[in-house]
Amino acid sequence: HSLGKCAAYCRRAFEAGGVDTDGHPVDAKDWGPTLLKNGATVISPDSYKPQKADVAVFAGSDAHPHGHITIYDGKQWVSDFKQNNMSPYRSGTTPSTIYRFPDN
Repeated sequence: HSLGKCAAYCRRAFEAGGVDTDGHPVDAKDWGPTLLKNGATVISPDSYKPQKADVAVFAGSDAHPHGHITIYDGKQWVSDFKQNNMSPYRSGTTPSTIYRFPDN
């Protein structure tokens, strides 16, 4: 289950992978511009098949005001916990945006 620290855990993974996180946001929902600044592009959810290092950023909601961020490790989605699906939410909410870095 989530520790409520998905953005911090994902930030550490980004840094380990060479992503410049200088000036990074605190809330998970706000990571899009930082990913784009580092060369990631937005991927269409139509017929989407995850690739290693893809990032899904979920918008905030009343139930989850800070949103959520998760990274695909090639086998499963991981944030501050190992997820069963891309979406950690029981409602099956789809991510607001999926990002992919050019090396993928």
